[in-house]
Amino acid sequence: MSYIRRKRVPYKTKAGKRDAIYYYRVEGIRTDGKVKQVVRDYLGTATEAMSRLDQVNVDEQEMDKLKSKLNDLIQQEQRQAKSAA
Repeated sequence: MSYIRRKRVPYKTKAGKRDAIYYYRVEGIRTDGKVKQVVRDYLGTATEAMSRLDQVNVDEQEMDKLKSKLNDLIQQEQRQAKSAA
């Protein structure tokens, strides 16, 4: 079973520090009694993520769950950006 992980990567510009946000499809794999996240697919930024998620090979039920979660994460990020501005 896989899920969506959001990763915030800081970078510097002439205007100051900023964050880039990238999305990944990851899966929890149990190894030696511990769960480790394994990246299955890089989905990219919010603008790229939905189209790249369509290319992932998973069953329909899991795809619906992943799309819903990705949509929620993108909307949450947009709300945070508006409140910060």
